[in-house]
Amino acid sequence: MSSPIEHTTSIARQREEPVVITLAGPLTQQAVARLGALIVDGPPTKTVIVDVSDISDFDSGGTAALLALQELAGSNRVLVVGVREAAARLLAIEDLLPKPPGVDDESAPARRQLMPGLMMVTPDATAGADALRQTLTTALDRGISIVVTDLAALTTMAADALGAVEAAARMAEEHGQELVLINVSASVATQLAALDLGSTTHVAGPR
Repeated sequence: MSSPIEHTTSIARQREEPVVITLAGPLTQQAVARLGALIVDGPPTKTVIVDVSDISDFDSGGTAALLALQELAGSNRVLVVGVREAAARLLAIEDLLPKPPGVDDESAPARRQLMPGLMMVTPDATAGADALRQTLTTALDRGISIVVTDLAALTTMAADALGAVEAAARMAEEHGQELVLINVSASVATQLAALDLGSTTHVAGPR
């Protein structure tokens, strides 16, 4: 990619719990250095979600620096989302987005245009599996690139609730979206690990 002008990069903190930081403009080493300072200054116990789905350009140095920052901070604390969506949009390469399970290239349906950005979903502790399924489906149907689901209220999950999450993960993968599950208890993390959630679903537990 071309070398972008650094001062056009916008780094904005959108939420405080969890911390959501969005990048708009080119992704460069300088931008990642500013991002790293913002993360270091924040509470070490909070999950930080870095949304790059709306970047306007990127270079190899910026990408490598971002991955190094995530590794340094810990992937359980810092989640980088929107990378494939941004790369597919900027490079106009559809193959960068995951194909639906069991679908070959020739029969793959046309993907809908996703909106860059992130949507938060917070299931209620008293919500049943049907309500959870409906909430996740509605969020994904809105066509937002990343749907973040805060599971802090759910210390355990029944089989039908797990099924709702698994169905949402499949739906997200089919549409090229990312499903992010945060504040996952150790018990629920163990349950989720037994499921096939796909490459576009990310799980982060409490620190």
